[in-house]
Formats: sequence, structure tokens, C-alpha cells
Amino acid sequence: MNAYVVDFHVYNNNVVYIGRNNYFNQRFYMNISEDTNLLIGDGRLFSFDCTIRTSDAHLIYDMNTKERINHGKSIFIGAHVWISQHFFYP
Repeated sequence: MNAYVVDFHVYNNNVVYIGRNNYFNQRFYMNISEDTNLLIGDGRLFSFDCTIRTSDAHLIYDMNTKERINHGKSIFIGAHVWISQHFFYP
């Protein structure tokens, strides 16, 4: 019997929607944060060792304005998509 790791981290004020007939292979990681959403349509195939993140845990600021420049963003993955092995987003 094979062991599968599916590791979901969903934090405050986030939405994750996973449609029907999706297949997640070994080592699938998801980290959804910063008021963002992950929407996955129907009929998706995720190969092994895939990572999806809606933000970078390392904040980056503009040196002149002191404003953050790498805000998190929502992700939409449409219907009938194959995601290859070792996929990492962003």
C-alpha cells in the first residue's frame, strides 16, 4: 500500500473550492493565506510533488515607499487540467 501526503494549510478569511472528479497524487501541498482563494474546477489531475501557495511567507518592501510589494493573490485552475510533477506556484 502506498502512503500519500496531502497537506492542506488554510488560514483565516480564505476560501478553497475543489470541484468534482479531481485526482491528487503523492505529496500534494497547499498553503492558502492572506485573504486569498484557491478555486479548482472539475476533472483535474495533479501529478506527484505539487505545491500551491497564494502568498510568499517572506514579505518584501519597497525601500523608498516602505510599502509591501509582494501581496498574496488568489489562484483559479480551470476545468480538465493536468498539473505536472514538481509543480510549484508561485
